[in-house]
Amino acid sequence: MTTNPPPSEGQAVAIRSFSKTFPGQRALTDFDLSLGPGEIRALVGENGCGKSTFIKCLAGYQAPDTGAQLTVHGTELTIPYTATQAAERGLVFVHQDFGIVPTLTVMENLALGSGFETKAGRIQWRAQAQRATDALTTLGREDIPPHALASTLSASEHAIIAIARALTNAKAGANLLVLDEPTAALPQAEVDVLFQVVRHLAAQGTAVLFVSHRLQEVFDFAHRVTVLRDSRKVGTFDVAALDERTLVQKIVGRELGALYPEAAPRAREKVILEVEGLTGTRVSDVSFTAHRGEILGIAGLQGSGRSEILRLIFGAQRRRGGRIRLNGKDVTFRHPASAIEAGIAHVPEDRIHHGVFGRMTVAENLSLLTVGRYWKFGRIQSKPEKKRVRELIGSYDIRPGNAEQLMGRLSGGNQQKGVLAKWLEIDPAVLLLDEPAQGVDVGSKSDIYHVIEQWVVEHGSAVIMVSSDFEDLNALCHRVLVLRDGQLVAELENESKTVDRMVEHAYLKDAG
Repeated sequence: MTTNPPPSEGQAVAIRSFSKTFPGQRALTDFDLSLGPGEIRALVGENGCGKSTFIKCLAGYQAPDTGAQLTVHGTELTIPYTATQAAERGLVFVHQDFGIVPTLTVMENLALGSGFETKAGRIQWRAQAQRATDALTTLGREDIPPHALASTLSASEHAIIAIARALTNAKAGANLLVLDEPTAALPQAEVDVLFQVVRHLAAQGTAVLFVSHRLQEVFDFAHRVTVLRDSRKVGTFDVAALDERTLVQKIVGRELGALYPEAAPRAREKVILEVEGLTGTRVSDVSFTAHRGEILGIAGLQGSGRSEILRLIFGAQRRRGGRIRLNGKDVTFRHPASAIEAGIAHVPEDRIHHGVFGRMTVAENLSLLTVGRYWKFGRIQSKPEKKRVRELIGSYDIRPGNAEQLMGRLSGGNQQKGVLAKWLEIDPAVLLLDEPAQGVDVGSKSDIYHVIEQWVVEHGSAVIMVSSDFEDLNALCHRVLVLRDGQLVAELENESKTVDRMVEHAYLKDAG
């Protein structure tokens, strides 16, 4: 756990009365925040609570309402200001998408923000390489070669390059580093590498504010944590004085029931899906069965082939070998439409690009797979469609409850509820879930898992769930398959189904 913040003179950043109003919605209300030099502060809250709006206002991409104040080391910054002006005052931002171009070198990626070192119209590559090394040395990572292609580096090293680039853009040095969910796609080992660099920077006097849904990161890395709920600040708390359950209750504003269902329903005996010798690009000769009323988990490290299995079953990727039987009959889905017609649903990992249509309304997204139900006399019958959409919004607690809101404007957690609702509307016999709770807040995560459990109990579907969170798989699933390097290496259930066993099989070739 991170120790108490270092003693400091004055405040690195003081934010007062930040509010933001959109037509029909108050997204942020009178938000105050101050950080001392060298402090690492976590900012947490449910999706839609106002975190992203605050970050956009602070970065200069959106203007807060009248009355907002921002002071950096005692000097007030005139509002509104631009993103360039924010960088000039030492406000540095790194977002979840690191913006790293894999086909460029480290030093070329670093130059994307500030430009290249030139002389007489020619790039000075030696000077550029030294500039890159200097920037990485500031973060204690001079071991990253400036000439290396970004595609050869790890995800955590991409994050470090993004931080170095952002710091380079801050001409007068970094007063505040803001990390907006930088670890969402990182495995734990790389999270540790990233935060080692963050601690190194904080030790030099830079204040750090990071947004995360992973509460363990708050306890591991932050000095204090600020909680937002329903657009308002709940409070700021010393991490050392909290435990995880207390923090969750502050986030959701109520006594939280069990995150996972109390007891998963007992798996039924009838086999609904049989996979034999399934082979794709990554996976090879994978065989398993899934039963009605069963939640079957798939564990493994990134790149192990977990998601590919779901794509191969769904027809989103052509299989190179193997057989798939649905209700005892051989099936070959050459495209997802055939799988959907056969009663298979797929909630994809990449919600933004493959799960939602951000420029369509909530109603249009929810009705996308079932619009034929409302087609009559050559036109869509809007009255029954709107009625059903209202029912879905209420049943899945999608907020705000405005069916005409653009889906892209909803928070990640509410978008994910919408994706799940859309797919469950087709009443699937097999539900494929790829990271169903990735990047959502703890309240939405609990809601999603309870919906899945209730659906299995009431409808008897077979659910196959991929997750990077082994705790989730252990708590929610009847059985867990473990993949390593494209091979099925273990099937765990009953007493053998533990997080430790999943980790052991996922990492170790000689696991017993």
